[in-house]
Amino acid sequence: MSYIHLTIEKRSQIEVLRKEGYSVRRIASLIGVHHSTVARDLNRVEGEYSVIKAQQLAISKFANKGRPTKLTPQLAALIESRLQQTWSPEEIVGSELVGVLSFKTIYSWIHRGFLAVTEKVLRRKGKKPGTQEKRGRFNVKKTIKDRPQEVENRETFGHWELDTMVSSRGQSKGCLATFVERKTRFY
Repeated sequence: MSYIHLTIEKRSQIEVLRKEGYSVRRIASLIGVHHSTVARDLNRVEGEYSVIKAQQLAISKFANKGRPTKLTPQLAALIESRLQQTWSPEEIVGSELVGVLSFKTIYSWIHRGFLAVTEKVLRRKGKKPGTQEKRGRFNVKKTIKDRPQEVENRETFGHWELDTMVSSRGQSKGCLATFVERKTRFY
């Protein structure tokens, strides 16, 4: 069986079956979950098993999962004041928070709304810089479907077909371009 999160309905079934004296393995087979899931849920609640206690514990554990945030009220006040003074996140980290925080974390907090400032305080107003790969792109005036019949028949010299290939999805600088003349098939 694959792991399944227990719903409040399954927890209520566990409570009823446990009060009737069923074993952990029997409860698990009846509600369709692994026996260790039932055992963990029963052990998590201190005292007699209650659906309400179990569900509240599950909700609180879910809310607290993940890495704890470094954002404190003092840190938020410092970052917000510097951003209002038109500092960039890079400047804030470089001058006052070296080794404490990453500038990408500050951008993330701004975009998620964790700080009481908007993207309008940023120099680029929340716009990402255009760092996309621009080399090796051709402005195609005519598609292959629109080319004249004489090109299709390969009657005259001078009609070139070209293709480009950029390695590693544009992450590296390796690039290959092929040019083929349609009549002579010269590469």
